[in-house]
Amino acid sequence: MKGIKHIIHSIRGKLIFTFIILIVVPILLIFLSYTYSSKSLLEKEVYDTNQELVESKAKGIDDLVGKMVKATAFVESDVKQSDISNLSNWKKDYQSYSVIKRVQTSLVTIRDLLLDSRAFLIYLDNNQLALSTLYDFNIDNNYANLIQEPWYIAANKQMGYPIWTLLYKLNPQFGYSDAGTSSSYVTISRAVRDATGSKSTGVISVGVPWDVFFGKRESSSQSLPDMMMRDHEGRFIDTKGNVFTDFTDEQLSELNQAKDQVMRFNHDGNTYLVNEAKVSLLSVSLLTFIPNDQFTGQLNKSKTKSILSILLLFSAAILLFIYFLLRFTKPIYSLLHSMGLVGTGDFKTVVQVKGRDEISLLGNSFNRMTAKLQELMSHVVEEQRKKEEAHFQALQAQINPHFLFNTLNSIKLMAMLSNTNQNVSDMITALGKLLEFSMKQQHHYVTLRQELEYLELYMYLQKIRYHDNISIAMDVPEDLLDSYVLKFSLQPLVENSLIHGGRLPLHIQISAHWQPNRLGYTISIQDNGKGVAPEELIRIQEGMTPSHAKYSGIGIGNVDQRIKLYFGVSYGISLHQHEECGLEARIQLPYIQKEPTL
Repeated sequence: MKGIKHIIHSIRGKLIFTFIILIVVPILLIFLSYTYSSKSLLEKEVYDTNQELVESKAKGIDDLVGKMVKATAFVESDVKQSDISNLSNWKKDYQSYSVIKRVQTSLVTIRDLLLDSRAFLIYLDNNQLALSTLYDFNIDNNYANLIQEPWYIAANKQMGYPIWTLLYKLNPQFGYSDAGTSSSYVTISRAVRDATGSKSTGVISVGVPWDVFFGKRESSSQSLPDMMMRDHEGRFIDTKGNVFTDFTDEQLSELNQAKDQVMRFNHDGNTYLVNEAKVSLLSVSLLTFIPNDQFTGQLNKSKTKSILSILLLFSAAILLFIYFLLRFTKPIYSLLHSMGLVGTGDFKTVVQVKGRDEISLLGNSFNRMTAKLQELMSHVVEEQRKKEEAHFQALQAQINPHFLFNTLNSIKLMAMLSNTNQNVSDMITALGKLLEFSMKQQHHYVTLRQELEYLELYMYLQKIRYHDNISIAMDVPEDLLDSYVLKFSLQPLVENSLIHGGRLPLHIQISAHWQPNRLGYTISIQDNGKGVAPEELIRIQEGMTPSHAKYSGIGIGNVDQRIKLYFGVSYGISLHQHEECGLEARIQLPYIQKEPTL
């Protein structure tokens, strides 16, 4: 809820809201008003679209009719080239029979090349020869019946002009095609004339199933067929080859009248939208009857498509507007973000300034202010660092008398009990190196390798003091040993384990591992002692005062403060109590390959 209020009250939200109310909404209202007022225009558009579909279908039928005409021409050419009209003894002469079979094969090739496999071709000459692509076609038995067919008689009379039959039923005794025996055919029949053109030598007939003309159409639940053909006699034939007779004289008269505008037709209580196209080669017309509710659906689809297009356009415009709005106002929010960072103490933040507008001037002024604040804070931090450095040097200069006393007593005891001076020499050498590392080295940073070597010297002396009842193990990856750390970062924590371990023998485990981002690592110092009481652990964690380290003179709290001072507040020391493993101290440190300069 707060996020929504923030968007509404922000500059971006106000500009977007204004854009939608004053620009988007008025234009959408104008468009909707135009859409509802232009129904007649859209109706004409849909009607014209349907008209194009009908004309395309009529053109397809015209193309098929043209192929049928071309098929008769190809058959006539093969017949004349083969001169089969003069082969009277083809039943006895092998050469003549071969010519007949070649023409028979040619008929099948022409059918498959130009037409459909369900179509048929028939050729009858005047010498009792009958050839066909029909299955189970008997030349001897069918010739006498075929010459009695009306199309044969009419074709002979026309002497070469085509005779079209729209609803031809193939006699089953002639044979059958892939379309079966119940299909109606559209046929063209034409006589083949001799060289003089005055005499007919035979007749060619080509038939195509009725449904091939229309294609396979889905069944419709409407009372009126969705597509019909009107022949030159005025009959209406549906896509299944049935003559439709359910029209009154008034309706027939209405359909026969040519109209330039949208044609509407009422039948059986329903209103239809009628489109008509001419099939010129057949001298017929193709008509479609679309129910008004279907037309309304198409109209609504067209309207919806237009509305969606406008909405899509406006959506793109709004997205572009929001993009540029976000881009133009980004400096303002960047400035607000930087102000928030300054409020949390981050004075290094800088506003990216581009251009020369008012926001850029404001950003430049803010950058100058943060730079000045950062400079002032640097002076304060430098002064604080110098104070801490002086305090650290003073602590370095301190030598705990009790530690030196115990160490020297151990050396004395060793000298008394040992038959050789080798152990005494080793102890004195270790003590000398330890004191040299502690007092003479002026660098604040040492490598982790050097810090661990110093720790080994310290533990060597402590082992003698505790009669070898303490042990230490180190597991540090080789690639971390050259990382720089603050001097005296580990010894106070080991000393803390010796003090608070509470048992002997005592084992201390030092391990290190990379952090997931590999920008830093963690050092773990864990003992197997008794640990500390929970309330004592809380006190140590909250205070980390120097009194917790009794020998080094440098307390855990001091180490933690130095780490935070030099590396940042995200680094430092944390203590963890384990019920079975004693106390664990974890040091978070950055990985530094090159010695920092103060």
